[in-house]
Amino acid sequence: MPRWLERWLRQQIAEYSRLAAELQQLLAQLGLTAAEIDRFHAWPARRRSVLHGLEAAHDYAARHGHLAVSHPTSHDGFALGKWLNQVRHRQRAATQPTRLGRRLTALDTWWNPPWPLDWQRYYWAARHHLHGLPEGVVWWTGAPDEDQARQWLHAQQASWHLLQPGQQELVSGAARGGVARCRFSAVPPRTNAIPEPVYRAHPRPQRSRSSTGFQANQSSASAPSSYGAFRSARSTSGRSS
Repeated sequence: MPRWLERWLRQQIAEYSRLAAELQQLLAQLGLTAAEIDRFHAWPARRRSVLHGLEAAHDYAARHGHLAVSHPTSHDGFALGKWLNQVRHRQRAATQPTRLGRRLTALDTWWNPPWPLDWQRYYWAARHHLHGLPEGVVWWTGAPDEDQARQWLHAQQASWHLLQPGQQELVSGAARGGVARCRFSAVPPRTNAIPEPVYRAHPRPQRSRSSTGFQANQSSASAPSSYGAFRSARSTSGRSS
């Protein structure tokens, strides 16, 4: 069977319940009935194929730069989000890294974080907005835009004492050096947008810490200047355009 046809069939199986009735009837003419779909999902070895899972994980990580995928995510017809969720549960139940876990770690060090995956996806989005997308990497469906990532970084500063040490390390690393290397060309420009005062390219008069809420939030010296990195990077981008 050609590889493209195998991928197409896996995609139809993964999304069968969401297909229109007419499409399900067409698949039935090919022998892919609802009963066959149920038998497919009842066969764990086929449903959770390690080979197909690693292949899909490798392709997804190469394309999007991470494995912090949401549960319903499918890649080339393979239910990657569900498969990774199962692997994470098995890895957390193990007393040491499994062979499969080590192979996934080689693709993404934080494929199995001890904090929510939503947080991890926002981290990757903020990092890519600050430093630019690595060569060959593209945005994933539903990725946070620049403003959402900026607000997320601001929220991390405001709740810095609540973050785990690993989270603090990631946020600090994302902010470090982001100004010099930031490229916003990957983010579609906003039209008819009124620039916010915090994005002015020219220096502003010094104000007391109590004059702005953002400056007051930065009273903790331990939190990195992630929000300021976005502000400076945006100003640099505006002068160069």
